[in-house]
Amino acid sequence: MVLKNLIRRKVRTLLTVLAISLGVAAIIALGALAEGMKAGYNSVLSGSKADFILSQPNSFDISLSSVDEKIGAELESMPEVSEVSGMLEGFVQTQNAPYFFVFGYPQESFSLDRFNILEGVRFGDPSLRKVRGDPLLLGAEAAKVMKKSPGDTIRLGSSAYRVIGIYQTGDAFEDGGAVISLENAQELLGKPRQVSLFYIKLKDSTLGERFITRVKRIYTDLSISTTSEFADSQMMDDSL
Repeated sequence: MVLKNLIRRKVRTLLTVLAISLGVAAIIALGALAEGMKAGYNSVLSGSKADFILSQPNSFDISLSSVDEKIGAELESMPEVSEVSGMLEGFVQTQNAPYFFVFGYPQESFSLDRFNILEGVRFGDPSLRKVRGDPLLLGAEAAKVMKKSPGDTIRLGSSAYRVIGIYQTGDAFEDGGAVISLENAQELLGKPRQVSLFYIKLKDSTLGERFITRVKRIYTDLSISTTSEFADSQMMDDSL
């Protein structure tokens, strides 16, 4: 009887099977997207070579975390600290991409060492004195899709930048986005004197516990964590 009803109502049966298939495919796709985001965040954070990350607690995503830029100088003055680098992440609109990753770093940041330059030059190269426009490093995947090379211009939001180099890190988030100076990112994203987080390197790994105690005492409204702990705390992939 059941089989006969299914055969008799072929269109309804086909639509029902199609709806179930789409539902299953959507769940699988969302799961893959969430896992991809988590892997991407882990790669971005662990690749920074930092020992700790200072950020706004309970932020839904890195791009929504905001920390006062002046704290960076305070962190650098601590006896346990070797280097500090702010990083500002956000999304902007560019050609054929309504959501384009932008990463803002100080041009001398130690975190930029892992950006492998395939073409062109890095920030701070002497040859840039002759280049007009704000400099930008473009990810290899983004460069391929946009058909951009060093010397080309790219528009982010309402601002134009000069591509000075093409980089690759192996992380899809970064290779599909761009790196600009922290100052330019703050202006572009509308976050003056703010960073998403601070990457912190210690002089010695044995100083970690003492450093955590000091930071928690001084910055009661911020969160200090290792890179892996910070990646696990991101709520975006959990929500997906």
